[in-house]
Amino acid sequence: MQGNDRDGSNRDHCSQLLRFTSLSSKLLKRGNDPYTEASKMEIRWPNLPDELLEQISKRLGLKEFSALGAACTNFFRFYKHQKKLFMQSQPPFVILKTPHAKKSCSFFCLSARQTFRVVLPYFWGKAYVGFSGGYMIMTGGGLLWLVNPFTREQLHIPESPFSDYCISESDQAIHASITGSEDFVIVSISSWSSFLDVYHSRNSRWVNFAFNGGPWRVMDIVVFKGRIYAITDKAEIGVLSLTSPKLTLLELKSSPSLDPDSVKLVGSDDHLLVVSFIPLKNLEVYKIDFSGMEWVKLDTLGDQALFLGKYRKGSALRNPSRWGYNSNCVYYIGYAPPVCHIYSMENRLVSSIRVAAGDPAASKLCCIDWYHPHQFSSPNYVQDE
Repeated sequence: MQGNDRDGSNRDHCSQLLRFTSLSSKLLKRGNDPYTEASKMEIRWPNLPDELLEQISKRLGLKEFSALGAACTNFFRFYKHQKKLFMQSQPPFVILKTPHAKKSCSFFCLSARQTFRVVLPYFWGKAYVGFSGGYMIMTGGGLLWLVNPFTREQLHIPESPFSDYCISESDQAIHASITGSEDFVIVSISSWSSFLDVYHSRNSRWVNFAFNGGPWRVMDIVVFKGRIYAITDKAEIGVLSLTSPKLTLLELKSSPSLDPDSVKLVGSDDHLLVVSFIPLKNLEVYKIDFSGMEWVKLDTLGDQALFLGKYRKGSALRNPSRWGYNSNCVYYIGYAPPVCHIYSMENRLVSSIRVAAGDPAASKLCCIDWYHPHQFSSPNYVQDE
C-alpha cells in the first residue's frame, strides 16, 4: 500500500513539475522569477530523487529542460549534471525568423514536425551571422552580440568587424574557447573585405590576419581538432595561428577545381570535409587526408548526413537515424520559402519537407541556419598557438 502511495505521489510531482517547467520558460520570457511560482506550488523540490528527475527530463522538450534549473538548487544541480547528455540526445533544428523579427525566432524539428518559439532579449536591428559554440551571433549598431537562446548567456563584443551598411547573407563568424583557460576567440569573414578578423578575449581587441600567398578571399572557416581552418576562393586550405596574425596555406596534393561560391568546410568526427554543392547540378565531397597531405574524393558518406544551408555553415552528423533522419544524404535549406530539401549523394532530390507547416506565420518565416544542440554540450576548443 505504501508503494502505491509513493507511486501516486511521484505521478503528482511529475505532473506538477512538467507544468512548472513549461510555465518557467514563459516566466523567464517576461522577466518574472520562477522561484516564486515554485513556492506557490508547494512541492518539496529538494526531496525529489534524481531517478524521478531523470524520468521527468525524458518527457521535456529542449526549451522546458533549459528552464528546469530555475526551480531550486537541487534542480539546478541536476540540470548541470544532465545537460550534456540531454543536449547530445536532441536532434538538429532549423532556425527560422521573419524578416522584421524584433525579439523572437523559431526552432523547427524535422523528425517530430514541431515548432517552438524563443524570445530573445532583442533582435531588432541585428543581422544574423552564424551559430557557433552554442551561441547565436548577430551584428548591429557597431557591436557583435552573442546569445545562447536557451540559457540566455550573452557576450557583447565592441567594434563589430561587420559594416551596418554593407552586410551580406554570406558574412559569418565563429566562436571558439581556448583550451585550458576561460578565454575565447571569434573569427569573422566578410564578403566586402579581403581580411580575416580575429577577436581574442584576452586582449579585448580585433586583429586583421594577413594572408601568405594572396591575394585571394576566404570563403569559409571551421574549427576542427583544436585548430581553425579556412578555405579560399582558389580551393586552398589554410590554418590560422592565433599567436601571430597570419594564415598559412597547406601544401596539399590532388587539389580539385571547385566553384568558390559553393564551397563549405565541414568538420566531422574524424575528418575535415570540403563540400561543393549546387542543388541538382553539382555535389562533390572531399576529405583532407593529413597523413598523405592530399585531397580524397568521397562517393559515400557512410552513416553520416550533411546539413547545409545556402549561406551558412555546413555540418556532418553521424548516425542521424537515431532522430529519424537518413544517412548518406544532404539536408539542405534555402532562405525562403521555408522548405528543407533532401538530396542523395547522386544529387537527386529525394523529398522535400515544409518547415513550420501549420504555423500561422509560416508564409513569412525564413530559414536562417541549422541548430545542433550537441554543439552546446561540446563547444569548439582551439589551442592558443
